Amino acid sequence: MMFIATFGTLFILMGSFPEIEHVVEVPLLSKATSTTSHNHKGGFRTLPFIIANEAFERLASIGLMPNMILYLTREYGMETAAATNFLLLWSAATNFTPLIAALLADSCVGRYSMIAFGSVTSLLGMVLLWSTTMIPRQTSNQLTNVYNSTSTMQLLILHSSFALMAIGAGGIRSSSLAFGVDQLSMKDKDGNVKESYFGWYYASVTLSILLGLTGVVYIQETMGWKVGFGIPVILMFISTISFFLASPFYVKLETKKNMVSGLAQVIVASYRNRLVQLNQEYGNLTYYHEKDSILLVPSESLRFLNKACMIKDPSQDLKPDGRPLNPWNLCTVDQVEELKALHDYIAIVENIRRGIAIDQGYSEQPQAVVNLSALWLLPRQILDGLAEASACIGQNEFFLAELPQSMSSLASTLGGLAMSVGNLAASFVLSGVDGVTGGGGNESWLSSNINKGHYDYYYAFIFSLCIANFGYFIYCSKAYGPCKGNGKYNFK
Repeated sequence: MMFIATFGTLFILMGSFPEIEHVVEVPLLSKATSTTSHNHKGGFRTLPFIIANEAFERLASIGLMPNMILYLTREYGMETAAATNFLLLWSAATNFTPLIAALLADSCVGRYSMIAFGSVTSLLGMVLLWSTTMIPRQTSNQLTNVYNSTSTMQLLILHSSFALMAIGAGGIRSSSLAFGVDQLSMKDKDGNVKESYFGWYYASVTLSILLGLTGVVYIQETMGWKVGFGIPVILMFISTISFFLASPFYVKLETKKNMVSGLAQVIVASYRNRLVQLNQEYGNLTYYHEKDSILLVPSESLRFLNKACMIKDPSQDLKPDGRPLNPWNLCTVDQVEELKALHDYIAIVENIRRGIAIDQGYSEQPQAVVNLSALWLLPRQILDGLAEASACIGQNEFFLAELPQSMSSLASTLGGLAMSVGNLAASFVLSGVDGVTGGGGNESWLSSNINKGHYDYYYAFIFSLCIANFGYFIYCSKAYGPCKGNGKYNFK
């Protein structure tokens, strides 16, 4: 009830902003809305339900993460490195599935259907994970070398639950932000309400993460796995109900042609026309574009792709009605530009902790508590928070501004794609470091006994990768050049 009250208060406050009051034209559950036309659907009144869906999903999934390493090592007898890899792969899948889901949402099934599918799938995955706590299992203990004998069926259920949660998260996170924009596109000409929506969207997600890392984790620690994993099930149920409750009032835009095949057509057409010389002599008449398109001429970047939309001979390239005779030989300017839009997108504390643990005689006791305040980690958490707030919002605004509106679902998932690739890279680096440093009978840097390992060395290595990544970011920023509209949104 604490979570529901918190988010309820948040959404009430959302309605108090003067700049968005003019959008709330008709109360959500009034009788008048049952007979309104499509033009009266959507608006700000639907946003709390969309945001609640995403917020409660994040709250449920984030609440599972912190203690999951303990659940896998204690209940399933996994080694620390193996359990960490398991969670990294799950996190990678969770951040990669939104990309696939976004492609399907933008070009095939639509955003509403994708969020609905994701909500139900996530709920099923969490119910399945909750069921693993009901299976009798001998508690594992690394100190006494007593481990449970996990059956193949138990592992299958565990992996299936994580797979369903990753797929479900992809369905929700791929389309939630863009679906909210769909509700406002016809009523917010200047974009002010969209900016407010983005602010409240990110605020609710941040609040979800905060509550997940504190409230849900506390419940797991004090009340056990059955209750601790049951809470996310309840939260995900609320998330699903919240989304479906406003179904009759959503604006559900029709999907355009298959975007994936459209992008593939540009690649094939530009290759087939690779020997054709680009000719600017005939101006707009040289390139094929749809009648209602505002793009008449392709941009000068990646000019070789312009061959895909260049009309060589109207009598051979076009039908009598003006449409391409073969879309794999001649594409529209919009298709070409859509493809172009996808192109160029704590070690010190651990050292101190390890030294104290060894001095206090805890070398063989990895779970012993050393006399060191947890506040030593606070500066790093603050820096992580500032970095996340700066990068996440800036990235999403950048992608939404640079890509066309028809690809807004895809644009809102590109940040997650980067996180997915990052998690895969992290898994690769972790396995590599563990294998290299633990060879020849040596103690691995990532040993399950953290007092014998050298996590401080590992963190120092990660820090060096972060420095290299920062240099790469500076190089890419200079190479990319100025953004559209000086960083402002472009929803036209």
